[in-house]
Amino acid sequence: MGARGWTAQLSNAANDAKETEEKDAEGEPEDKKLLVVGGNGFVGGAVCREAVGRGMEVCSVSRSGRPPKRGGPWTKHVEWIAGDALRPSRWESELAQARAVISTVGAFGSNEFMEKMCGDANIEVMRAAAKAKVERFVFISAHEYGLPEFVLRGYFKGKRKAEQALMEEFPATGVALRPGFIYGNRQVGSVQVPLGLVGMPLEKVLRSLPADSRLKMLPLLSAVLAPPTSVTDVAKAAVTAATNNKVPSGLMDIYQIVEYAKM
Repeated sequence: MGARGWTAQLSNAANDAKETEEKDAEGEPEDKKLLVVGGNGFVGGAVCREAVGRGMEVCSVSRSGRPPKRGGPWTKHVEWIAGDALRPSRWESELAQARAVISTVGAFGSNEFMEKMCGDANIEVMRAAAKAKVERFVFISAHEYGLPEFVLRGYFKGKRKAEQALMEEFPATGVALRPGFIYGNRQVGSVQVPLGLVGMPLEKVLRSLPADSRLKMLPLLSAVLAPPTSVTDVAKAAVTAATNNKVPSGLMDIYQIVEYAKM
């Protein structure tokens, strides 16, 4: 199924999923946990915090195996494991215990490095998760901005490669979120950067435009008019997609992320 058809499956599903959110957990093993790859990063930390808030058993896998700095009390309720996303065979025992996986792996740098981390690393995790018979897989991708190919080529090429792998490994239970610029309070070293000061008001303005506005169909304007997405909405939508079987497989766009975040 193509990306457009895959995305369409999500459009009519939010209400159905909301109706069964209470505890539609028929046969759901209580000892199964949510595994977050990159759980000590900006997005990954928000995902772990959201899952803990829902009373879930959560495990994070990251290179350091340490919680984020100034993460807060919720970090005590997460199992922190050191592991390399490019070598998931070394932590396959964690995958065997997981009901669902959310991968937040991604990075900026050279085109080669970005393609490796945004694409290859996520693909390795997807394949290992499928082999371990994980039920659901959620991948944090990126909005399709329609930018010239030379702009962050490795970043977007890697994300799209990973989306394709998700369709192949989890055709019925894989969900790729495509948020816009993600804002929130981001810790950079010892400094906390309040990206929300720009992202929040910009999101409100751009969301006031009709989702099907013709202006958004134009390549460059599509990039300019794509609303930012709060890290909280991304985390909420990701956890819902990972745990609610009524959320269909497919691409979840900027507007659908907000709808699922309300559930």
